Amino acid sequence: MEFLAQQINPPAFWETFEELCRALFAAIWNDPLAQRHGRGGQVQHGVDIHGARPDCPGETLGVQCKGKDRNFGKKATTREFDAELAKAEGFVPTLSGWTFATTFADDAKLQAHALAVSRQRIAAGKFPVNALGWNSLVSQLAQHPAIIEQFYPGLGVQLPQLMAALAALPDRVIGALGTAPPDQAQEAWIDERFDQARDLGPALLGRPLGAADVSACPELPQVDRLWRELEAGFSARLVATAGAGKSVCALQLAKRAHDKGWRVLRLKDSAVGALALAPGDQPTLHIIDDAHLTDPQLLRRAEEAAGATQWLLSAHTIADDKAPLPGAIRIDPAQAVAVIAAGLRADLPATARIVKRIDDRIGDAIGDEAIEDRLAAAATAQRPWQFCFILGGGWRRAQQSAEDARAADADLVLAAAAIRQLATRDARAQPDDLTGLFDAGSIAPQQRLQATTWLIERRLLLAEDDLRCPHQRLATVLIARVLEGQTKEGRAAIGAMVDHVIAAGTYPLSGISALLTELRMMGNFPTRWTHLVDRSRLPALIARCWGAESPEARRSAAWLLSELQSYVDDWAATISQGYAQVAADWFSAPLPGTGYGIGHLIGQIGMKDAALAQGVIALADPVRVAAAVSQGDAVLACESAGMVSSCMRHRPDSWRTRYLAAIDRDACLATMRSWPRDHYLSAAGSFCELFTWDDEAFGLDLIEALLPAIGEEVRVRPFHSFHELHDMVWHALRMSDTLGIYAGKKGPTARMRAVAAQLAACWTPEELAAQVSAINRRDFQTAAWLLGFIGEVSKRQFEATVAHIDWARIDRTIGDAWGAMYHEVAIFLQVAFHAASAKASIRAMIAAHLDEMEPLSVRLAMLAPKTAARQVIAGKTVGLASHGHFHWRMSAAVVAQLVNPHPDLLEPMIAPHVAAASAQLGRKTQPFFDKPLLFLRLARQMAPVGFERIMAGINPDGAEAGWTAALQGADARQHALTGDRRQRRADRESAAWLVEGALERDDALGEVARRVRARFPQRSLPPAKLLQPFT
Repeated sequence: MEFLAQQINPPAFWETFEELCRALFAAIWNDPLAQRHGRGGQVQHGVDIHGARPDCPGETLGVQCKGKDRNFGKKATTREFDAELAKAEGFVPTLSGWTFATTFADDAKLQAHALAVSRQRIAAGKFPVNALGWNSLVSQLAQHPAIIEQFYPGLGVQLPQLMAALAALPDRVIGALGTAPPDQAQEAWIDERFDQARDLGPALLGRPLGAADVSACPELPQVDRLWRELEAGFSARLVATAGAGKSVCALQLAKRAHDKGWRVLRLKDSAVGALALAPGDQPTLHIIDDAHLTDPQLLRRAEEAAGATQWLLSAHTIADDKAPLPGAIRIDPAQAVAVIAAGLRADLPATARIVKRIDDRIGDAIGDEAIEDRLAAAATAQRPWQFCFILGGGWRRAQQSAEDARAADADLVLAAAAIRQLATRDARAQPDDLTGLFDAGSIAPQQRLQATTWLIERRLLLAEDDLRCPHQRLATVLIARVLEGQTKEGRAAIGAMVDHVIAAGTYPLSGISALLTELRMMGNFPTRWTHLVDRSRLPALIARCWGAESPEARRSAAWLLSELQSYVDDWAATISQGYAQVAADWFSAPLPGTGYGIGHLIGQIGMKDAALAQGVIALADPVRVAAAVSQGDAVLACESAGMVSSCMRHRPDSWRTRYLAAIDRDACLATMRSWPRDHYLSAAGSFCELFTWDDEAFGLDLIEALLPAIGEEVRVRPFHSFHELHDMVWHALRMSDTLGIYAGKKGPTARMRAVAAQLAACWTPEELAAQVSAINRRDFQTAAWLLGFIGEVSKRQFEATVAHIDWARIDRTIGDAWGAMYHEVAIFLQVAFHAASAKASIRAMIAAHLDEMEPLSVRLAMLAPKTAARQVIAGKTVGLASHGHFHWRMSAAVVAQLVNPHPDLLEPMIAPHVAAASAQLGRKTQPFFDKPLLFLRLARQMAPVGFERIMAGINPDGAEAGWTAALQGADARQHALTGDRRQRRADRESAAWLVEGALERDDALGEVARRVRARFPQRSLPPAKLLQPFT
């Protein structure tokens, strides 16, 4: 009887089965020194037998022997498999492969589980695993007659028949001998076709990539090396860690072969039981991806079968700490990232278009993220898939990731990893680093392992030895999304993990500050989740902050103490109790990098308790503060000045006098004259601005000293530079005053104008016009500021500059933004429109793009009234109101320009915006109440139907409160500048005009008007001139 046809029972004794396995695997591994591990009763860490292959002597293989079936008890289970595997993780040295061998018959469920676990582990960089039942062990025994003779001597005489029975063995065993039927060999492979091409979109979304995606990725340098290897030896091995780009690299080589006329085949299933190259006359490249799942003997025999027209490329996943296979070509993930980044940077416009399709926040408008910045952030990634995640803004899709994690019972583990990532400022995380968080959140050990494996597989964590999210921005968003989907108990667990971070004493203060800041900002309203923090933990944290000594720790402590406003009741008093002198000492001698944080902290204390902030500053040494501001290091001097600026309102007068007397003015002037080219201009601007508040003349001296030092930078980078200097121009020179703060007697002095002229002289009209013409959308706002500033300084220079602007190029830059019409673009056009030379060009552009604009911006309608008339005639909208706000003054300008040529268009132009106008006039508070008056007067006279509808829609209750407040000057006191009586008078006149206009109404609004008139008989009388019609 043949060996395989008999009922072959396992050995009767447990130790015999172990010895049988030792002999069998010694033969399989070709390792005569393979041995059993330990002895009965000793801890064996899931390994009964260990050994190594001669070609990989540094890799230890292990086997766990489990006696089952009628000889040894019940069948093996997946739970038992997992339990033994968990033990094997602790085996020393670390295993390179592990087999679970059992006397129970082959079980499909156990084998499928083992295969799935193995694939997950390999993807995570761990050693592969396998499960062999008794049927599979018997099949292996059939290949080793000597072992059969040793353990089954009664069957040894039948060896010739046994060898013949190999033909009936499963395909797996046949494949091990290097044979396979031709039709089976053909069916194992699938043709790779390169007749379609996709862009980078699928890669940015983290989707599996195929032949269609090859062209989108810059070619990796390993492709050339692999090609030479194949030409010389017909087979090659490519190895890389998970996510390093091996599959794409293999397909890039395949594309090259395809373009040279080769057929390209890819193995359908890497874990095949039989492997043979496909037959055929056409030159063929065979690719085995995930070849680490392929039986090494099968792969070796296939490589031996490769030839000049039958090439074989195998791609293997390896662990970070595992040496490459001998002769293999390895992908360096960092190099791959650099190559990909350089390739995409070579064509930024194309890259931007693709990325913007995935993440609409990429762009060149105000508030958009520049593609250059996103690409630079992605280039810091450790592996290509992480690069794609960052470039595509993967955190924008965090909602789905959180839901998937919740469904897999992995959301709390994900939250723990994200919390640690924020709290450590993106430090690498080993599994043991998360133990404290897991314990705090009461996450079971088995759940930790399973969830971590799942999260790595889904690329929500980087790797087994780097348990971070692909980017800190994802970590932030994921915490919020996990919280939103959690039960009360789950949220409490997350709160407990945050408490652990606060109490542990090992997390940096900067990380705790970042975590608490993000926690405060999460949710659909501020401080939604701050209640999760245990307040009893905070006193110790406050004490730790005030004990900070190093510059980094003290800087972080200052910002963290400020952040605790959202977590501590009676915040100012609580955090400063017993620490006022410490705060004063910090203020007296700010360490490098701490000035801004300290100033912000004391300034925030002053907003809550001005007397407390004054008391702290009074304890500080003004002479030492002055020395810090006067020091020669420009960076540190500006930090100290910024500190003083943040809380300057809370300086006691005597302290301020001593501080100013101690300032070394020559040193400050020298600092400005030698301003470092690589430091922020905004810091210098703030330094000068600080002194204009304390000593205007000296502040202007500082600006004059600064301008020669920064002139070249300002000239070459006008928009960036002016953006950084804008606050200085606004508040120190009182120019470019977009809010009208410095009007009348508070306007710029002659000397301020003279200094502003020196700044404007940095630009020639021709050169600045060329730079304006080459602008991108993001700089339209600053360009408008700059042109407006030059117009204030010199009308001639402004006209000359605008006259040289290339408006056709500006038109192309605006591009599809004509349809949306960004506010910044409209402002730029409005500023430039003040130049006579620009009016015709701007009006022509607006007219040319009219069909793209619905509604037409009221600002553009004001510039091009004839085009606005076309818009209304076409039945389309002019945006007199937007987002619930009625643009009173600009709407009045449009009405005034249309009233003579097109009086019939006023009613239809106003009609769509009646509700917005009524709502605004019926509010209880009316800041800048004078704004509606001119429009209302025009509408009453020129569009009476629309005016009546506006008045009829006003909320009477709100109107009574709002009109009363305006007549009393309440809104002006709240919103106008101190001492500005003009706003109060204008508000009163507007309210009086409305009262007068509503007196004769027979509705609720008329009753309101009569009550207000009775209460304020004199104040509610408008000036006679406001009642006269326009002529």
